[in-house]
Amino acid sequence: MSKKIRLLYMEGVSPLRSQTVYHAVGYAMKESTPNTIIMVSPNGPYVSIGYHQDIQKEVDLDYCEKHNLPVYRREVGGGAVFLDNGQLFTQWIFHKEDLPATLEERFKLYIDPLVATYQELGIPANLRPINDIHVNGKKIGGTGAAQMGIAEILVGSLMYTFDKKTMSQVLKVPSEKMRDKIFESLEAYMTTMSEQLGSTPDRATVKDLYMKKVSEALGMEVYEGEWTEEEEAMAKEIDARFTSDEWLYQKGQLKQQGVKIHQDVHIVEAAFKAQGGLIRIIARLREGRIDDVTISGDFTLLPVFALGALEQSLRGVAATPENLKSKIEEAYYRLNIQSPGVTPTDFTTAIMNAVTPPQAGLTKITLRGLMTQNYGFLIDQSKCIGCHACSTACKSENQVPLGVNRTWVKYVETGSYPDVRRRFQVTRCNHCANPPCVRICPVTAMYQRADGIVEFDPSICIGCKSCMQACPYDSIYLDPETNTAAKCTFCAHRLDVGLEPACVVVCPEHAILAGDLNDPASEISRKLSTAQVTVRKPEQGTGPKLFYINGNDWSLHPSATQTQVKVMYGQIKSPNKTSPPLSADRSPCPS
Repeated sequence: MSKKIRLLYMEGVSPLRSQTVYHAVGYAMKESTPNTIIMVSPNGPYVSIGYHQDIQKEVDLDYCEKHNLPVYRREVGGGAVFLDNGQLFTQWIFHKEDLPATLEERFKLYIDPLVATYQELGIPANLRPINDIHVNGKKIGGTGAAQMGIAEILVGSLMYTFDKKTMSQVLKVPSEKMRDKIFESLEAYMTTMSEQLGSTPDRATVKDLYMKKVSEALGMEVYEGEWTEEEEAMAKEIDARFTSDEWLYQKGQLKQQGVKIHQDVHIVEAAFKAQGGLIRIIARLREGRIDDVTISGDFTLLPVFALGALEQSLRGVAATPENLKSKIEEAYYRLNIQSPGVTPTDFTTAIMNAVTPPQAGLTKITLRGLMTQNYGFLIDQSKCIGCHACSTACKSENQVPLGVNRTWVKYVETGSYPDVRRRFQVTRCNHCANPPCVRICPVTAMYQRADGIVEFDPSICIGCKSCMQACPYDSIYLDPETNTAAKCTFCAHRLDVGLEPACVVVCPEHAILAGDLNDPASEISRKLSTAQVTVRKPEQGTGPKLFYINGNDWSLHPSATQTQVKVMYGQIKSPNKTSPPLSADRSPCPS
């Protein structure tokens, strides 16, 4: 990362420019351009919609026109939002190599200074994964990400005030009763600095405080810089694009025209709420195949061209869960798609909801084996007492041979005498959303179920060890009795008959939770909505679904335990010499 970060501070610019400014810096960025943070606030109100949204389905355009509210489509995902000078937008435009590899890590890096700023002001803010900021259960900000040219973009805001009433008015809803419910929800679950503090803090103070927290988080100096002529020229081009109808109305219309609608051709439409956002589908079916499809919604998906490529890859595909999911997974792998909280199964489910709507009253579908469940583990390390009940139960339940384990408890010693302690970590297969072991298996013995569980079939495994090499978590072993691969299966045989995994049942401290991440009512989802969690090796891009509360760096990241020795033992002088002995600085290592 460069040694300094440029700050562009722009209060009171036009609504249009408050959106195009970071696009301009991104597209004008060259190798010599410094990493840049923009703090900008508009001089008037407007509505901003997400890059993948269909404006006619999300925004009440008649209301906006009547109240002179311009509407702009940004190149960042997320939902439609009403904006005014009550928010100070914080926009990062960085070189790719200066940010973490995964979106989850980037969001955390970006959000940390915002949280620290709120906390310094006396507001108990915290990160709610994947990319929201909460205060006592109320949202005080969200974030978005995009790629523009060679630049990586992260955007969000500092919320001084927020006009919840107007926000409820600009959204397109089926009835006024629904609009009232939206306003009630905004009142109950959204907050601002003014609400939390009883007054609006001084903007200069907030600016200086945020810059201080950014500098501390990144370990870099932040200096106020200048807006270049190249960036201004680029901004004018983007101003023109953002005010064109072609740009604003680009989503929502089927792209192939002129096909006669008859008995074998019809238009279908549906929506599905995934963890990472709403997915809307408009599809044209012809003789049981996807003739054309448009996908929109308030999710985040990178790279920016991937959604169009995904739509294109689905044309002509038979409208069955198996075929659709296979095509979508292929596109994810080929294009290295990142979509926090949204999986290929979610897109498949959304399309199938359009093709074959679920029965009235059902919120989940099971079409030809497709399920909308998405199972994961959550382990609270502060509760774990290292009793090994989980690993013992796992061996008993699954008849795991001696010498190998599907679940094991790792422990490390931390601190310096006399202030030392032992920390425990339960380790097993992460049941990744993007499992490399599945992709590399030459005989498909390792496979991913529709509910997200990574399973294996020992009857066809050839013992080639490819999956063992591909797994970055060392979670797969070779069974010494069968010479086939084996690992944690989430106790799928128990789950399928309504029972919890054996390790969950026996844990005396209730430190292990297992459940459906897509079910907001499940205990694991409720915990994840409020707790700070970490995962192992997020930089691998596998999307691990084994989350840790109070995960210790020493146990999560082995490199953190490396011994640092300043001198060799042989260099330490004997006590009978006149010079005092040199000291060896050693960090404690795990047992």
